Formats: sequence, structure tokens, C-alpha cells
Amino acid sequence: MTPDRNGGAAHVPPGSDAAGETRGNGTSLASPRNPAAGGGKTGGGGGKGRRRRVPDTWPEPAPRKRRDPYAAPRRSARLYLRADPAHIALLRFLLEAHGHLGVLSTLDSHRAVLCIVHSPESATEMREFLEEARELVPFEVIPRPGR
Repeated sequence: MTPDRNGGAAHVPPGSDAAGETRGNGTSLASPRNPAAGGGKTGGGGGKGRRRRVPDTWPEPAPRKRRDPYAAPRRSARLYLRADPAHIALLRFLLEAHGHLGVLSTLDSHRAVLCIVHSPESATEMREFLEEARELVPFEVIPRPGR
């Protein structure tokens, strides 16, 4: 090691054994980044910790439970509504927030004629949703337009 002008240790030549040596101010030359100087992790490699041991044989995965697919309806049910054009976005948001019970489409934005497409099996849930939504959004259920 060569001392600097102030009497402290300034440079450690490559290949020298700096373990146990101290700088001029009494601090050790060993550091976490210099394991050869006696500090930090032992074992070298510069990795981020221990590697996990990989087993020789992996356990067999558990068999998956098979689900019987339900029969999809051949036709979707539709409800037609008339609402204030300013409330269309709120009605769409409420329908999506209620678990995507159905899909809201705007048929005529000027007259605010809406169509909700839903599964026929969820007709009672849809009616319950509409009763709850009627408290927030004024609308009326209308027969199919154009008939």
C-alpha cells in the first residue's frame, strides 16, 4: 500500500493483501464490495444472496377439476329504455359496476333510446338492478322501438 500526501492509505495495488490493514484515520480497508479485503459476503460470485436449491424431482401437479360447461343461451334477452341523454353515462357505469350484468348500447343518442342486452337466466337480477338504478337515474322501460 502506498500512503497519500496526508499520511493516509490512498491506493491498494492489485494483488496485494489488504485484509486487516487500516487507513490513516483508523478505518478498515475491508468493504462489502471488496471481499478479498476481508469484508462483505464470503464465497465471491457477487450475487444477490443464496440460490435456491432445485429438487432432483418435481412433485406431480394436482389434477385439475373439470367443470362442465353450461349451455349458452341461443338468444340474448333485450330491454329497451328511454332516459335523459345526460344520464346515459351514469346508467352505463352503474350497469358495469353491478358485475357486468348486461351490455348497454345507445340506439338513438338524441332521444336517448337505450338497449340492454343480457342473458335470459339473469332476467330477475336485471329487473332488481333496474329497480335500484331507478332511484338514481330517471328512465322508463319501453317496448321494442320500430314495431
